[in-house]
Amino acid sequence: MRQSIHLLLLLAIPRLVPACQRDMAAHRRAWEAARPSSYVFEYQRTCFCPASRAWWRITVKRDSVAGAQLVDSTGLTRGLRYIHTLAQPTLSELFTEIAADLEPATAWARVDYDPQWHFPMNATGDVVDRTDSKWTLIVRNFRPL
Repeated sequence: MRQSIHLLLLLAIPRLVPACQRDMAAHRRAWEAARPSSYVFEYQRTCFCPASRAWWRITVKRDSVAGAQLVDSTGLTRGLRYIHTLAQPTLSELFTEIAADLEPATAWARVDYDPQWHFPMNATGDVVDRTDSKWTLIVRNFRPL
C-alpha cells in the first residue's frame, strides 16, 4: 500500500511542478512591475539545516540587502554560531530560491503569494525521494520604505 502511494505521488509531481512554475513566473513578473525600490520584511526559512527557524528583518534598498537583523531565534535548535554568516535574500531572490528547490524531478512546492505585491509569502516544498529535504519559507510584515 505504501509503495502505491509513493508511486502515485511520483506520477503526480511532474504535472504539479509546471503549474507551480507558471504561477511563479506570472507572480514574479507582477512583483517586478510593482516592487518598491526600498522595503523591509521579516523572513523565516525552515529546513533540515543550521539556523533553521530564525526570524530575520531584512532591509532592501535598490534590490540589494542593505541590512539583516536577527529578530527572533527562540525556535533555533542548532547553528547559533553559524547564523550570523548567512546571506539573507531579497524578495526577488526568493523566487530564484523556490525555482532552484523545484529543479529535482521529484520535487514539489505550494506557494501562496501576497495579493497586492505578488511576492511569495508562504511556501513549502519537498523532494519526495530524499530524506530531510522538506522546507518552508514565510514572509511577514512587509512594508515599502
